[in-house]
Amino acid sequence: MLFTSFLFLPFGLTQPFFVPHYWHPVVIYKLSGLFDLESFLWCFFTGGIVAVLYEFVFDHHIKRIARNERYLHHAHIIYLFMILLALSGLYTQGMNILPMIRALFIIASILVIFLWWLRRDLFAKSLLSGFLFLALYISSLLVVNAIFPGFTQSQWNFNGTFGMYFFGIPIDEYLYALLFGLSWSVIFAEIKLYREA
Repeated sequence: MLFTSFLFLPFGLTQPFFVPHYWHPVVIYKLSGLFDLESFLWCFFTGGIVAVLYEFVFDHHIKRIARNERYLHHAHIIYLFMILLALSGLYTQGMNILPMIRALFIIASILVIFLWWLRRDLFAKSLLSGFLFLALYISSLLVVNAIFPGFTQSQWNFNGTFGMYFFGIPIDEYLYALLFGLSWSVIFAEIKLYREA
């Protein structure tokens, strides 16, 4: 869990691409005027939580499978895909935020399909992980909205989202949580396999 938390930590550097066009969160610790400590903490904690959420809830550990060079090759492809996903944000920086968000969702969906093909044995785990994180993430936003009414509507930029809200939360956040849960749990399984080399 700690390893995957640190692995996902650098994605906190992507925050400037989304502020203020996608959302404009109130932060306490601003770093260099572009980055904020909260984004790094968010990436750190979600990266670790999603990696082990399935195993924690169901008390079921992923079975170790035989390793070979083919799997090593696939693991490298997964990491390359992750880098391309991050760099797509850099490439589309000059674009309107909405096409950029759509492009990221498409790339993430392709990644999920590739991961399912690579680890067919983890298809059910991936689905459960995706819906578990979706439930956890949306529940946390609903609690925040209950404590601070209108929080999500005030923090997200309506024009930067798909413009659809469900229980006061942008539909984009549902898609993000689902896709992240679907993919990161399988990536975690591959990382475990890779580290056992």
